[in-house]
Amino acid sequence: MKKIAFAALLAACAAAHADDVKLLTPVAYAAESSVVPKVREACKLEERLTADVGSQLGGTTDQPEGEVVKVSIVDVMGVGGGGWTGPKAISIRVDLMKDGKVTRSTHLTRTTTGGAFGGFKGTCSMLERDSTVLGKDVAKWVASSAYGTGEDVPKSDGK
Repeated sequence: MKKIAFAALLAACAAAHADDVKLLTPVAYAAESSVVPKVREACKLEERLTADVGSQLGGTTDQPEGEVVKVSIVDVMGVGGGGWTGPKAISIRVDLMKDGKVTRSTHLTRTTTGGAFGGFKGTCSMLERDSTVLGKDVAKWVASSAYGTGEDVPKSDGK
């Protein structure tokens, strides 16, 4: 019982810290990113990640003052054809910055096969599933420098 209460308290504190940090916009593709042009144009992952990460943090800002998170899209695994052309994944670089200086960085990746009806989903909807979970991952990482190491490494397939 004590462990459950401690976990709830820790989660509440982590969520409060993530609410103080904003997403620095725009979210953009890293110079070294590799993305199929058709997917880049059709799925608009920059906009999707802005919405998903911003909603999990304290909103968005275009000013680097204070504590902000910068997200860059490093890689997108996915071509047209939805679930029939294999799993889809998004890899991002996340920088936690304080007054314009990077204090911590990490890479996060999410992969999905689309879930129970993945064969009937399009490429963009599958990548949106990854983006939604990445938004939560970023907020957890901001709140805890240990997130993404050891036992709490993010699982694949949006779970």
